[in-house]
Amino acid sequence: MTASVLTTTENSHVEPVTGQPYLGASLGVSFAKLMMTAVKMNHSLLTMRQEPLNSTIDGASNIRPAVLPPKSTAQEFIRIYFAQSNAQLPVLHRESFLKWVFEPVYGPWDMRVPLASKYTAINMDTYGPSPMAEEATWFYQYKQIMAERLAAVGGDNDVAAELSEQIEVPEQFHRPMFFLNIVFAIASSVYHLQYLATISEQFKKAALKYVDSTYQTSDPLEQLEAVLLLSVYSIMRPSVPGVWYVLGTALRICVDLGLHSDGVGKSNKFDAFTKDRRRRLFWCLYSLDRQICFYLGRPIGIPDESITTRFPSELDDALIIEGEAKDIDYSDEASGMPSYKSISLCFFRIRKIQLEVQRILYENGELPRKFDNLGHGVATSIKSSNIGAT
Repeated sequence: MTASVLTTTENSHVEPVTGQPYLGASLGVSFAKLMMTAVKMNHSLLTMRQEPLNSTIDGASNIRPAVLPPKSTAQEFIRIYFAQSNAQLPVLHRESFLKWVFEPVYGPWDMRVPLASKYTAINMDTYGPSPMAEEATWFYQYKQIMAERLAAVGGDNDVAAELSEQIEVPEQFHRPMFFLNIVFAIASSVYHLQYLATISEQFKKAALKYVDSTYQTSDPLEQLEAVLLLSVYSIMRPSVPGVWYVLGTALRICVDLGLHSDGVGKSNKFDAFTKDRRRRLFWCLYSLDRQICFYLGRPIGIPDESITTRFPSELDDALIIEGEAKDIDYSDEASGMPSYKSISLCFFRIRKIQLEVQRILYENGELPRKFDNLGHGVATSIKSSNIGAT
């Protein structure tokens, strides 16, 4: 893609919703109504045509993009993200994120700061020593520019924010700046009571300044990662477009890439790292889709009957290495040690159970005749299903 896929939302014609929005089988359920309010599905649909990526929070237009935080603060945000969000939805591969996103901006990671693993050390050895000197990192350059401009004009934090917004970031840092800022936005939303009410919105605004770089990349999986992270943020914070629309974009990318099916011959087409990356992104999308559709009473995006993709590997990210041979399948490997992805695999199975519950209890689906009750049917289905088998 050479332009933001979310631009299509801006250009599309959306009719105003004047009546009660469709809530499917959950019509009248108060929780679904709360969710609909949170994602701004009512009259704010009109706003999508003018400002498809701006928050619906009152006064959001007056919020400036966040100033790039110090390295220690950035590491704390990333620690929170990997512990609280990536453990449930492992969108990002930890070592790959540190190498290609964190290091260009901040330099090497402080290994004293753990990232969702007490049993396996962060494995940066496979990437070799960091070739980037501290002077070449964007944060070092950013500090130098800010110091010079502040010395020239003086001022308080508001002046610093204004000066920061005027700094032109070199193009090679646009992609890392998007991913860092959206991760900061998600992390600050996890413990929102600890931070200023607007800080998540500020980080999101900072991320969206560079969102086009993720859609102009030659790596389609990176485009999907960007949309999935925006979806995660949209669940945690009311925003426009709502999570339903962002998730729809992710579903279309997923189908275009064929992530829902391992397929005949695909096992030899990709290396081991890419195979696992495709699987983890698909199942993150699956989990989000089932979660939102269950809450809102909407039809699911991809039916289970069309899914043949296996679950991603339970191995810690330190053991999943870029450039590994094609004949290895990480989903067949086991380390015997606990991994943060054990949590995500449990969530994937829970979403499958949720779908069965919704189909039979709320959509009047038929219980297979060979089962005496719903519990027996769901348990047998999950146990015997080849979908996502590891």
